[in-house]
Amino acid sequence: MQIRENNCKYATIRYNKIMKNNSSVSIGKRIRERRIAINMSIERLAKILDVDRSTIYRYETDSIKKMSYEVLLPLADALKTTPFYLVNGTVEQGSALDDTPIIRFYNQLTSENKDKVDKYVRDLLQLQKLQESNINSDND
Repeated sequence: MQIRENNCKYATIRYNKIMKNNSSVSIGKRIRERRIAINMSIERLAKILDVDRSTIYRYETDSIKKMSYEVLLPLADALKTTPFYLVNGTVEQGSALDDTPIIRFYNQLTSENKDKVDKYVRDLLQLQKLQESNINSDND
């Protein structure tokens, strides 16, 4: 988590420099494009972030000029991207962010079906942990 926070702090600093020197770069536009790309409504994003719908609108229209890493990190997570992408418009080198088939398939799902997938994956992980702990206890 520390590495992710450091990347986010760097992204925040970089974003503030970019916005100061180049008004044509828009983090809000990237937020909106990413939200639409993953088929997420403003209402859903607002609910995930526990903010008002108007706050998302202000993010997307660049009405909020400076975003701290405390805002960028959960926003990037909710949009299934990185703070680096939101700030710079590029994916960090070595990141396979939307390149895997499973992510492309997931992004095509409706919000309701994404919720089902999320629940199913959480359930599978719990089952896996339980099975691993049973195997470990049998080996003792």
